[in-house]
Amino acid sequence: MATQDDPASSAAVPLLRAAVKGMCPRCSAPALFAGPVRFAPSCRPCGLDYGQFNVGDGPAAFLTLEYRNRAREGRIADKTGS
Repeated sequence: MATQDDPASSAAVPLLRAAVKGMCPRCSAPALFAGPVRFAPSCRPCGLDYGQFNVGDGPAAFLTLEYRNRAREGRIADKTGS
């Protein structure tokens, strides 16, 4: 019998949708982020401690690269002067 901690027990959620919505890997609640580029310390609904996952500077690096890419394409104003 699968438990809540077992990844196979939850309904399959497409990875991109889960990432964009900031869904908890255990309970799928949208509780992963505490801000635009900051992870919450834990999931409020299920209590999963996110501190056990090493995310490094991933969110900040991704947003920086995405911003620069969009600025180069002219989709947003590049305020960095380059």
